[in-house]
Amino acid sequence: MYKALENRHIMYNTQLDLIKELESRREIFVIRPSESLKISRLEKNPSVLEKTYNIGYAEASKNIKKLKEYLKK
Repeated sequence: MYKALENRHIMYNTQLDLIKELESRREIFVIRPSESLKISRLEKNPSVLEKTYNIGYAEASKNIKKLKEYLKK
């Protein structure tokens, strides 16, 4: 477990690089927030959680047409 925690940041960055590569090759469709999310991993405040949910919902709504086009391919 120690090694996993010690290398977590490396794995995370590697996964982000892979996502960027696959997205640039149009092998995946990525929906990401257009603004920085200010939320902790263990957030319990309902209003913060709802705000974050609404940001995600809005991004999905803005991208639904593009996603449908992508899925037709």
